[in-house]
Amino acid sequence: MNKEKFLEFLKDSDIKLEIKKIYLEDLKEEDLKSSEGLLDMMKKFVIEVTEEDEINLSGGEKENMQKLLEIIRNMFFIKDKTLAEKSKEISEIEIENKTLVNEIEAVKKESTLPLQKKLDFYREQFENQIKAYSLYKDLSPRAIKSLENIFKGDSIDTFMACGIQKDNINSLWYYIKNEIIEEREEDIEKLKFIFEYLFNLYIIPNDYCIWQDIKIGDKFDTFIHIAHSKGRASGEVKEIILRGYLNKNTKKIINKSVVLVG
Repeated sequence: MNKEKFLEFLKDSDIKLEIKKIYLEDLKEEDLKSSEGLLDMMKKFVIEVTEEDEINLSGGEKENMQKLLEIIRNMFFIKDKTLAEKSKEISEIEIENKTLVNEIEAVKKESTLPLQKKLDFYREQFENQIKAYSLYKDLSPRAIKSLENIFKGDSIDTFMACGIQKDNINSLWYYIKNEIIEEREEDIEKLKFIFEYLFNLYIIPNDYCIWQDIKIGDKFDTFIHIAHSKGRASGEVKEIILRGYLNKNTKKIINKSVVLVG
């Protein structure tokens, strides 16, 4: 009899009742006799599982039944204990594996971080390049006509090539400044983005040229600022409308910042 059949056998309500009777103090002799089949079945099961040739029992039926039940109980206890130990080993292995995976991911992340930074930089530059060119194409016809001596051709490549030339950078700044002074605001924000993007590219090879370092709250100074007509003639810088730039070596201001004074 295999284990599955034996366990199925023990589910029988009558069998359960017989096993319970073994532990009753007032067990009757006729009840003991009725349990002989169960006792023999349990004995055969223990022999089969333990691979013993024989299980020697002595004593009354009740004592023998108890011995067999104890053997079976121990067998299943050992099995449960083994399973618990294996389960613990598996859990420990899983934890070690998870730790190893995390360490591998950390190493991969650390090794790819410089590359990711480069990719992010080029992605940002590429996106801004497309944005700047799109804004240029979206300028008013009047503005595009006025800038035709700066931006020649009709492609993003020629737009970039023309936009980062020294004379064109200067001409573009003056055009934006005049638009601000004349209060023609239709294209101002687009033009400012285009100029800032092109200027930041221009100063990479021409590192002698830098932005003016001015802040909100600075005292207005005609030597370094141009006051917008909407503001006061003196006081503090309330808004930076168009940032200027200078030669960092000579400190000479190339173009003053246009500000609103308050």
